[in-house]
Amino acid sequence: MNNLSDRLKLIADLVIPGESVADIGTDHGFVPIHLLAENIVPFAILTDVNQGPIDIAASHIKEVGINDMLYDLRCGDGLQTIKEGEVSTVIIAGMGGELIENILDEDSVKSHSFKRLILQPRTHANELRYFLTNNAFEFVDYRLVKEKFRICEIFVVQPTDAGKVQPDYDLVSKFLIEKKDPLLKAFIDYKINSTKTVLNSLENSDNEDSKSQKDIFNVILKELTDIKESINED
Repeated sequence: MNNLSDRLKLIADLVIPGESVADIGTDHGFVPIHLLAENIVPFAILTDVNQGPIDIAASHIKEVGINDMLYDLRCGDGLQTIKEGEVSTVIIAGMGGELIENILDEDSVKSHSFKRLILQPRTHANELRYFLTNNAFEFVDYRLVKEKFRICEIFVVQPTDAGKVQPDYDLVSKFLIEKKDPLLKAFIDYKINSTKTVLNSLENSDNEDSKSQKDIFNVILKELTDIKESINED
């Protein structure tokens, strides 16, 4: 259980010691098991929409020998299996950004009842960021971590008054730029290369939709290039 990937280790490191957690879509349960085994958290809820991952997590828990009183395994969709404010920190990692958004949006009152949320979208990270800043969540931390060929984004947010949040529509968050994350330049290069790949795939198509898409992605490429140049000048 100590062999966490860099991505999962960073997620675990972002949990405040002494605070209870719920891991939504826990899969094999590696993060909450690590947190419990290392006595970082006093209690953890492991949930998944399917029973299979819950059974696998249960077997891993038995291997480590964690006291039954320190955790709860629950099968269910999204936040439906946990009560409002039942834990301090909610982790939702390894899902698409749209799915994470749907989970949070399904019950806004419950989503805002937890002290912190640690979110790691696989896709549509920008869209999730826009949703968060437009729905009374503020960023308290924002990390990048390399996993094989991709650079993953990890958001740490907390609920706040809607009037205090500045909507974040930028292709690269100002919060991330101000933090000067060590992977920032590589992250922007990653986004530039991904945009170029899309443009290359559209190159040989002449239909109107493709032309419109090319215009959009050329604008994105220009903005990302400008961001990269501004960072290099600092």
